[in-house]
Amino acid sequence: MANYSQQYTAYLNALSKPFRKVTRLEFLQPDDTVAFALGGTPQKNIVAGRDMRTFLQTGSLSVNLQNGQRRRASVVLANRDASFDYAVNKLWFGQRLRLSMGMILPDGEAFYLPQGVFYISNPSNLISPAEKTTSLNLVDKWSYLDGSLFGTLEAAYSIASGNNIFTAMGTLLK
Repeated sequence: MANYSQQYTAYLNALSKPFRKVTRLEFLQPDDTVAFALGGTPQKNIVAGRDMRTFLQTGSLSVNLQNGQRRRASVVLANRDASFDYAVNKLWFGQRLRLSMGMILPDGEAFYLPQGVFYISNPSNLISPAEKTTSLNLVDKWSYLDGSLFGTLEAAYSIASGNNIFTAMGTLLK
């Protein structure tokens, strides 16, 4: 296994040739450790000791360099075994995910570039005889601040110069 610098050099060299894209979606716990992941190199996805049949079916990422929400992603999971239904104790509004995209390098290793940490904003399940999918609309962490994810504050607030902004924000949010 090569170090990151060697992998990045191999990645840059491989961009000019045909390559296979890979995407990895990691579901995060409150302490930022990975609870489980989907995608990546073809292998079984293990959750709590069981084999899942869910996989990333399609998706998109958009990046806007203006103020406010800068990144949005949309992911459709082929949710064949109902592991990722939008329900309590499964997926939920506000669940944090880390999205990484990359390629399979010529040596067969997967190389990922992190695309950001996102929150589920508007999940939906589609159940029909032909397919069973879960669609996840993902927004970046700015959504916590601009009110688009969990609502807005009911008034304008100001903080006097010289005060600790983190203490003031913590007090306001509590």
